[in-house]
Amino acid sequence: MATTDNNVLHITRFSNLTKWSAHDYVFENMDNRFPLVPLSKVLKRVKEPVVIEDGILYKRITVRLYGQGVLKRDELLGEEIGTKRQFLAHYGQLIISRIDARNGAFGIVPLELEGAIVTNDFWLFEVQDALSEYLMLVLSSKPFQKYWQTQSSGTTNRQRVSESSFLNTRIALPTIQEQTKLIEEYENGMKKAKENEEEADSLRLSLNQIIADFLGVSYNFTAMNGIMSQVGFSYLSRWDPLYLANRVVVKSKYPMAMLSKVIKNFLIDSTGKTLRRNTKNEEDQIYQYIGMENIEKNTGKRTLKEVHGHEILSQTLLVPGGYIIYGKLRPYLNKYWENTSNDNNVICSSEFFVFDTTGIDREYFLTILASDIIQCQLPPLYSGARMPRITEDDFFTLQIPLPVESVQKETVSISKTIKNEIDTLRSLANQLRLKTQTVFETTVFG
Repeated sequence: MATTDNNVLHITRFSNLTKWSAHDYVFENMDNRFPLVPLSKVLKRVKEPVVIEDGILYKRITVRLYGQGVLKRDELLGEEIGTKRQFLAHYGQLIISRIDARNGAFGIVPLELEGAIVTNDFWLFEVQDALSEYLMLVLSSKPFQKYWQTQSSGTTNRQRVSESSFLNTRIALPTIQEQTKLIEEYENGMKKAKENEEEADSLRLSLNQIIADFLGVSYNFTAMNGIMSQVGFSYLSRWDPLYLANRVVVKSKYPMAMLSKVIKNFLIDSTGKTLRRNTKNEEDQIYQYIGMENIEKNTGKRTLKEVHGHEILSQTLLVPGGYIIYGKLRPYLNKYWENTSNDNNVICSSEFFVFDTTGIDREYFLTILASDIIQCQLPPLYSGARMPRITEDDFFTLQIPLPVESVQKETVSISKTIKNEIDTLRSLANQLRLKTQTVFETTVFG
């Protein structure tokens, strides 16, 4: 029976209550055209104990959060497993981690994990009178996830869900035919969204080649696999064997120039003052801070973090309006950004290069900086195993095609057109996902 929502009061019949808990009322008091049944009607708890024996190889399971799948954790011999009494899992069973249930740690056991083992911290269920795919969609929905958050007991991130509370929870249960239709509609919507994402990815990958073709760029991979390798003197920037053995020489139908020819005011402002800042003594000064984590790779997009000077303990760099930053730490992440504002209170981590440009169209420079034309030249220049970085001297030696201004602007126009198509496709994919999820939840939960 439908309930009355008066903002501060929910009214329901006594016969509809499963227990005296306010959050249960909120979850169950929804208008719905499908009957509400307890999960115990569609799930049968299965316990098949097994004693772990030495000399036998066992597969163990891990369950990803937020319904993202059930995977093999590892394979261990019995003598390497401390808990000797465990339980067998079988293909098609619903598995739930009661420790991380509130974070959506559940899924269907795949065929490759038939006969794997789990501890008592995992529940295994046989699904009956319902489709597993339908249950997965219901359990991973936002309303159900919110409900599970309220059902957890315990402290910190190790909260457990009560099995009886879980099985007493009532869900909308359409007929098998209606479940099948809902699943098909959901999968069709998500398939269309995925197709848009894949098209966007394809365009993104082709963008580099389109730019390279337009500029007549070719790549000469000159790995030394013989006794001698030749390359033009003008293309060499280093003489050490590691570089010579792995370099990529970039050529173009247009003149090539080192970045040192088109960069100015490196680490200094327009008046010649240093951009280096020691902000820890500036307690009251508020800055817009950019760390490596605040720049999105490959896109030039960023998030600014407002901080007080004393909160930044390491040395930073001022980023004046009109300046560009480029990450020297793990440069393969391709993290760059241009300060297009007049805000001169932006600072960044010292793990960035900060500079202005000269004698080159700004948008063209950023387009090439983000492309494979630059990226393919970087690997031989890395130093450091765990946290590779590029030095200032090596950064300056990177080669860039330098056509006349009209060609630079046409290159930017081509890039913008394709990027707009990519953004449109990604936006459409996100809209389709949201619409598909919303339609399903509205149909099931009312």
